Amino acid sequence: MELELLVSNDTHLGEGPVWDHRAGVLYWVDILKGNLQAFEYASGTNRVLPMGGFIGAVVPTTRDTLLVALQNQVVLLSLIHISEPTRHICLSRMPSSA
Repeated sequence: MELELLVSNDTHLGEGPVWDHRAGVLYWVDILKGNLQAFEYASGTNRVLPMGGFIGAVVPTTRDTLLVALQNQVVLLSLIHISEPTRHICLSRMPSSA
């Protein structure tokens, strides 16, 4: 078996890889840097989407929407304009003392 490096970047704590077969994208999170990573296999491009705080998980829900677990909230993230993703629905917010 031969391994091939697909993405080389400055991830501090990469976790939770999930493959979205509909979009052909591998998503994972950099918990400590608060970044969502999106690697598009067909083009070989990797996008780093800053989430503004710790990020724990990502789950594709539709081809253009992700469920993202952040430090104090769970949001639906629209990727229609991936250069400027939009957090459009806050599903749950933890109290600031939690």
